Amino acid sequence: MKQKFDKFSINNRILLIMQEKNLNKNSVSKVIGITQPALKKIENNENLPSLKLLFGLLRVFPDINANWLITGEGNMINPTQKVSQNNTGNGQQLVLGNGNTGNITLSLCQQEVEVLRARLKDKEEIIDLLRAQLKKERKK
Repeated sequence: MKQKFDKFSINNRILLIMQEKNLNKNSVSKVIGITQPALKKIENNENLPSLKLLFGLLRVFPDINANWLITGEGNMINPTQKVSQNNTGNGQQLVLGNGNTGNITLSLCQQEVEVLRARLKDKEEIIDLLRAQLKKERKK
């Protein structure tokens, strides 16, 4: 007998990732650039996740198995990109399966910096438009 498909099961997997990585809605929303209310709706099974959220999780956590995230099949952690987390007192340190180390806090901060740079660029474009408009007004 075939199991009934639950379209909201992907939401549960997102919550499992957040739990596994010790993340709250605030940190996920900042790093990936989605709103906390959007995450709340996913948590309450009111909405399905956006592609931005799914790709964001996979970008920030390359150890997450994309097939598992989308379908629920396989293991949460990619066997080829296994990550272990060690508390070092300076944040959480990632140890990737290939032996490289990195700091998860640094990774999350870098993502946040990129979001802030994009916002700054938008603001600068608005300022340029306002300057051009002001220049036209002064010529009148």
